Amino acid sequence: MKQTPGFCKQTFWAVGLCCIWALCFVTPLRAQYLIERSERYTRLLELGIGGNAYMGDLSSRYDFWSPHVAVAVHFTKKTRWNSSLNLFVGSMRSENYAYQSTEPSVRSVNAFVTAFQSLQYRILFNFIAKRHFQAYLQLGIGLLRYDPRDLEGNSLADQLDTRLPGEEYGTTAVAFPFGFGLRYLFNNGWAVHSELSWWNPTTDYLDNIGQLGERTGNDNMLTFRFGLCVPLKKEAALKLFPLPPVSEPVYAR
Repeated sequence: MKQTPGFCKQTFWAVGLCCIWALCFVTPLRAQYLIERSERYTRLLELGIGGNAYMGDLSSRYDFWSPHVAVAVHFTKKTRWNSSLNLFVGSMRSENYAYQSTEPSVRSVNAFVTAFQSLQYRILFNFIAKRHFQAYLQLGIGLLRYDPRDLEGNSLADQLDTRLPGEEYGTTAVAFPFGFGLRYLFNNGWAVHSELSWWNPTTDYLDNIGQLGERTGNDNMLTFRFGLCVPLKKEAALKLFPLPPVSEPVYAR
């Protein structure tokens, strides 16, 4: 079938109108979002120092404070939920010379010093998540190795006369830390960090006193630390931001 010049002319105008419609309507729709490229530090190495106190059979309050050092790797890729791996090395101590064993055959322990090491994994929720500032709640689990000793440096775990016959314990326990913390990040990725946490060990022998103790429940620890964070890894992220509707040409503004 032979096409007439009129038919070709109508087809040409139809294609032209479709192109004009695409330029007028499709292009503005694709330009309604602004793409912004940002960089985030998704892994931080922390070196910190702090203090810890014990509450148990020789102390009903957190009275005696001892130091510890901490090394942590913080995984900060997400905005709200993050995690961290923490290593603590320190000591705790207490004394109560009014304590007397209720069993005459058991020698009373009135003071102790316990060295400990703990490796913990924690989940963090940032209830304040700004670019330079975060405040978070945390909950974790970890292993706690402890070694209570007397003031002469002798291991109390080996002194069976300080406990009831058959009352023995290991020197490793599980701990469940929880608490809150603050972190401020600088533009270069470095950060300062502070934290307060309560540890809940599954042992009553941080002070070597168990069944003859005057306090029910397991021993506990309160810790705080201050640290300096160094950036380890940086990643780029692309974000889409919607633009306000344009009612007049951009060049006229």
